[in-house]
Amino acid sequence: MNPIRLMAKLTPKTINLEGSSGGSKTIDSIDWTTAAHALVGLSKDANNWALYRFAGHDEKLKSVYRSLSMNIVLFIKINRYKLQPETLDGLIKAAVLEYIQPVCGVCNGAGYTNELNNQGECIQCKGRGRKLFSKRFMCEVIGINHKSYSNSHDEVSKELIRIVGTWEQQIMSNIHSKMGEVA
Repeated sequence: MNPIRLMAKLTPKTINLEGSSGGSKTIDSIDWTTAAHALVGLSKDANNWALYRFAGHDEKLKSVYRSLSMNIVLFIKINRYKLQPETLDGLIKAAVLEYIQPVCGVCNGAGYTNELNNQGECIQCKGRGRKLFSKRFMCEVIGINHKSYSNSHDEVSKELIRIVGTWEQQIMSNIHSKMGEVA
């Protein structure tokens, strides 16, 4: 079963994804308890992301923001970036919003290309793997002027997206291993 469809079984008001049309009711062979078992073994951060992203538990967003904030503070201190707390909160909101965007069509979400003339960062998504927002919209979400957006803002945003991508990779590989499939 597709991992995303499996996670949808945990949605508070879920619909029968396996049901047939025509009025006859079918019973799912996989219910919400089986879907919940697929999350066993994940870190708390990845578990909160899975419930927010795939199962519609919007109350987990606060926990996701808190986890991202705690994870990114060390990155900021190591690289000696100077960011205001309000700006950091805005960067976290923008990164979550950006990660939910569809993947880049040029690099298929990898963030880099291996073409002969361009090895390295994807030109279309600038290494993010997702379709980009405009700089002005991104700055509006962050809460800063578009002229003050710097390289440090961009690097922190990329690191946040990398963290969320790691969580999502853990979720998918955990679901595949629980369902007996090779990831």
